[in-house]
Amino acid sequence: MIKKISRRGALKTGVAAGAVASFGLPAIKAQAQATELTFWTWRQEDRAQYAELFKPFLDKNPGVSIKYDAYEPQNYGTVLSTALAAGTGPDVIHIRAYGGTEQFAKAGYLQALTKESVPELANFTEAALASTSMRSDKQVYGVPFASQTLGVLINAELFEKNGWKAAD
Repeated sequence: MIKKISRRGALKTGVAAGAVASFGLPAIKAQAQATELTFWTWRQEDRAQYAELFKPFLDKNPGVSIKYDAYEPQNYGTVLSTALAAGTGPDVIHIRAYGGTEQFAKAGYLQALTKESVPELANFTEAALASTSMRSDKQVYGVPFASQTLGVLINAELFEKNGWKAAD
């Protein structure tokens, strides 16, 4: 028998399962009954990577399993908001950076994290932590997971052809 935990309770007291697994947060006390956590994301292509991230957490917590559900990226926010408002959302959510965090934090679905409650946050730059913070209260509501680098390539030949000088 699978014991379902309160959706809102899990969201308010937990952090992303990927963060739990990859950053070594304390193990959940062993339970007599099996517990299934649901994890929602928009990243179907990351299923195998998440399985690897969850593995250390699951190894420390026998009887806990994680059900991975991925939704279409363009619909994820709406599906998630609707499910959370109805009390049927997942236990753990993959949130989008910056403005994507705000709507869920403001609605009370996320608990603010501190470096005292999640010491691993000290390993992130302030810029990375800002990506999972709410602008109005400056508190962190998620563990940064990935970063992206943007680059600009300049076609120097095209610049010269038009009388422009490309930066060195």
